[in-house]
Amino acid sequence: MLVFSYQELNIKYKLSADCWALIALFISFSPPFVFVLYYFLPSLTEDVMSKLIDKLCEMTRITPQPMGFRTARSAAAKPRLLLVTCLPEPEAIDRLAEVTSGADAVLLTTVNSSTRNLRKINEALSVPWGLSLPDIGKKGLEPIVEAGCDFLVFPPGTRVLAVPKDDDDECKVGRILQVASTFDENLLRVINELAIDAVYIADEPEAESFLTWQHVMLLQRFGLMVAKPILVRAPDSLGEDGLQLLWEVGMDGVVIECGPGLAALRESLDKVTLPARKRRRAEALVPFVKEEAVEPELGEEEEEE
Repeated sequence: MLVFSYQELNIKYKLSADCWALIALFISFSPPFVFVLYYFLPSLTEDVMSKLIDKLCEMTRITPQPMGFRTARSAAAKPRLLLVTCLPEPEAIDRLAEVTSGADAVLLTTVNSSTRNLRKINEALSVPWGLSLPDIGKKGLEPIVEAGCDFLVFPPGTRVLAVPKDDDDECKVGRILQVASTFDENLLRVINELAIDAVYIADEPEAESFLTWQHVMLLQRFGLMVAKPILVRAPDSLGEDGLQLLWEVGMDGVVIECGPGLAALRESLDKVTLPARKRRRAEALVPFVKEEAVEPELGEEEEEE
């Protein structure tokens, strides 16, 4: 039986709330409509979303074998962590593909945002690429998306109106919110309701404190409470055991500095066998309990009367 949450579907297929309400109405009156939806929805929305977000949704979740017309399709690829490498824009753009070889996606932390330069970057790379931007207006966003930028990483201090909404033309770009592992539970609760596609835990990966018990507990908290795909900054010295641990606590991808360690980490990712996750992420692990008004007790004087 296929069971999906609204948040999970809306990450993969960006439709308006009215469309989802209409789909839910059809499903309630006609259960076979579920299989029609499963068959046609990917083809209707294949150009709507970011390639990186699509990879995160496809590669990090085990998809059950569908029923009906698609039973003969090939088995889904095994789940794996995605590898994203980050770097400032190199002086020689024509060597960009060479220095980032092995990565599933490239994150540029600084870049000349001229349209001509961005188009050169898009031509040089065969994998999805994105930009880390502190803030940008709608006028500045349009040429970036048109040049081929696949995703944007922005900090919490970015203006909400500067980020594309689900019904905007630029919404095919992935929206990744940069956060700290120390975010409190109140902020984690609302992440699932935000108009973003993924989360990036961008703490500096110090080798001495990475994957300590305290650090693992903080990551596990994200894995349990956040239903969206999660990327985490990591050192390139991670071995197969470290990658497996990140997977088990709920991380979907790692982001490392571009350097000599990229090739070794790519090799470790290809070798490691990731187990099935023991628990799906809960949309709200800790429920919000509304405080009920307590009627004041009668005072001693009122009781005596």
